[in-house]
Amino acid sequence: MQKKIPVPARIVFCDSGLGGVDVAANFLAALRRGCRVKELEVICFNAWPRPGIGFNQLPDFATKLAALHQVNDAIAKLSPTCVVYACNTISTLLADGKVFLPFPAVTMLDAATGLLAGALNENPDAALLVCGTATTAASRLYSRRLIAMGFAPERLAEAGCPGLATQIEYSPDGAVVRKMIDTYARQAAKRFSGGKLLIGLCCTHFGYAGCWREAFARYFSEVIILNPNACVVHEMLPEWQGEITPLITAKLLTRVEVSPEKRAAIAPLIAARSPELAQALKNPIRDGNLFRF
Repeated sequence: MQKKIPVPARIVFCDSGLGGVDVAANFLAALRRGCRVKELEVICFNAWPRPGIGFNQLPDFATKLAALHQVNDAIAKLSPTCVVYACNTISTLLADGKVFLPFPAVTMLDAATGLLAGALNENPDAALLVCGTATTAASRLYSRRLIAMGFAPERLAEAGCPGLATQIEYSPDGAVVRKMIDTYARQAAKRFSGGKLLIGLCCTHFGYAGCWREAFARYFSEVIILNPNACVVHEMLPEWQGEITPLITAKLLTRVEVSPEKRAAIAPLIAARSPELAQALKNPIRDGNLFRF
């Protein structure tokens, strides 16, 4: 039996940056004509702690956890029906940090692990490159999970992509992003033979960039892109789908300023799925006291 959802329902999508907006857009696109509630509010919570310093630039694990605790306290004050940590970096911290959450929550970990494992099973001749932030790659959380499921370690590799998420926010298919992704492709070619390669986009920002296949196809005979951003939504849908056309509202909350350049780059990529979120990107709500760190 489905549990009763409060009305209005408020779902917070938390990310350190704007990658979580893509996950939120997938969610709203799926529920636009078939929801269980009449009023649905989506809040994209930008957890970027300080100007110029995101979670991946914080000096150590303890500092990252301290920032996350402050973020969670701020989210709790919003009285969310559910929180989606639409961020692999924060999801990794939640997994390894034994953080207590005072609200129902979903992370990227199970959805992404399931997608990667399914692709490895379907392609026994393929290797997998997990592309993520420096924090996600250093944790080797996805590789550890997959090895525990029985997959051979030699089929797996992690690629830390420091700075890529930020560059994607400025220009998803710009020259800097293309150069960075080509570098990862050349590095992967040294790690694996040029056969079939699965690429797990384990940062919610990475799917905004459209040049992954082109870059890696120069070095591998077949390239399969795996983006978990839709998978986490599919996990949630059975609880939320219904027959009601909901009244949708959306907002972007942020402690630090999100530049007009970034917002203009991302808004067109989600506008067709969620015009509400595209509008929220144009008019973010900035609060320097949103959380303290």
